[in-house]
Amino acid sequence: MSLERGEAGGGGCLEGRSLCAGDASGRALWVGRETWSQPTERIGRQSVARELNAFRHALLCALTEADIAREAVLGCAADPAGGALALVDQHLHALCDAVWIADVESLVLTEHLCVRSAIHKIRIEAQRVAHLVSDAQASRRARRLAGVGRCVLAGLDTCAASALHLPGTGTVLLVSEDLYLADLLPAGPVCPVAVVCGAGCLDRELLSWLQARGMATVELEVGPPAAFQNGDWLHVTAMEPGQEGRVREDWGHRDAVPL
Repeated sequence: MSLERGEAGGGGCLEGRSLCAGDASGRALWVGRETWSQPTERIGRQSVARELNAFRHALLCALTEADIAREAVLGCAADPAGGALALVDQHLHALCDAVWIADVESLVLTEHLCVRSAIHKIRIEAQRVAHLVSDAQASRRARRLAGVGRCVLAGLDTCAASALHLPGTGTVLLVSEDLYLADLLPAGPVCPVAVVCGAGCLDRELLSWLQARGMATVELEVGPPAAFQNGDWLHVTAMEPGQEGRVREDWGHRDAVPL
């Protein structure tokens, strides 16, 4: 995920429907907009071993993070149906997908792609297959690969802005397309504290996760929160699910942390 601030701010206040109650402030971060937009990058033969080590380290970090998330869910009483736990288990299983891991490593070894480009290529191919066969199982696999790929890419991102949030604060995730469990895990400096999305971006299992963790979530009737930019300070207030939810610029924190 990119942590670069947009050039223009200013979004006032948006209203919608609460999906999960909570009250939180943080810097805005658009989910996934930059993750897949990098051009194909190749590496020299002498860099292959280092690239593979970077991939394995990022994968290990993702697995450790998922294990910690699983323990947190097990200790939470707000997941009576087990939906959040099932989601984490699916995520762990996808991270351990031997075929996916072998495909990434093969592209690095044989085509000398950097890990980021290898993950991108595998995701695009999975989406192409899902589109061609119009099969639910293929679509689920494409979605899983996108999620684990984004999770591993977060561990590879060396240009993340550690000053995006102050200690004790986090980020407000802005969602216009699919949201994955990987986006909600507290990787690096991201530390999500709230979610603001357009209608239909969250599936039932993911909503179970948000509710189990008590993360303020607002679904906007007007669609994705396009008025906000990366880096804007936002305050999210969500009443009980089904009631009012609001997202506004937090002027008290405006420009408190230079990017």
